[in-house]
Amino acid sequence: MAPLLALVEFVVSVTVVVLVLQSLYARKLSAAGWMYATIIAVFGVILGVCLGFYFSYNPAPEVTLYSFPIPAGWKVLETYKDGSEQWVDFITPVPLMVAAANTCLIFSISIVVVWLSHWLVTRKSND
Repeated sequence: MAPLLALVEFVVSVTVVVLVLQSLYARKLSAAGWMYATIIAVFGVILGVCLGFYFSYNPAPEVTLYSFPIPAGWKVLETYKDGSEQWVDFITPVPLMVAAANTCLIFSISIVVVWLSHWLVTRKSND
């Protein structure tokens, strides 16, 4: 299931980026606007790599998830009848694909932020 979800996430992210860039080009974004878009995109890639490949978090004390927003792996603290505890790892079949898809998703969100800010600025100037 995770490879299919990662593939869908990747396709949607690439589609959003292409549509947003086409929209910005059609709206004749200025040179300063393209520089702003490039800086935000670079920060989006950096944030995406950090969240996709290096981020781990604990939604509960006995669960650790790796990668964000779709986990590429997780570990669970299992308690047995004799009172002993052990961490058990669960890794998706393609963790690097999931992490890369998460990176693309975060990057596409940063591009959408650029588009929204440009839309808000041009909307106010047209009113």
